[in-house]
Amino acid sequence: CNQAAAAAEAQWEDQRLDGVLFVHVIVDDNVQDLTVDPSFPASWADTYGLDFPVLLEDDGSTLNGFAEAGLYQDALPFTVLLDPQMRVDSSYTGAVDDAIARATVLTEP
Repeated sequence: CNQAAAAAEAQWEDQRLDGVLFVHVIVDDNVQDLTVDPSFPASWADTYGLDFPVLLEDDGSTLNGFAEAGLYQDALPFTVLLDPQMRVDSSYTGAVDDAIARATVLTEP
């Protein structure tokens, strides 16, 4: 998580002026069988020094939609990458490779 969060933050800082938005979607707090505390996303962002949005997925509906579209592979951290028009460009589990993220967004018309 440390490396993935740090990499996502660095990419966000590098690409944010291009209109790209990174969003981490929190689905659990790394403790099995416990409901996620609503304050956990803020704690996650503080722990890893994230300046981009960190959202709580508490009922599974959003992730189910991503999974049905083949964009979620049931792993953390889950990052959604939005293009400058705020459309879902891509999603990643684990660390996001900078070259892939940049190529994906910047090749869109």
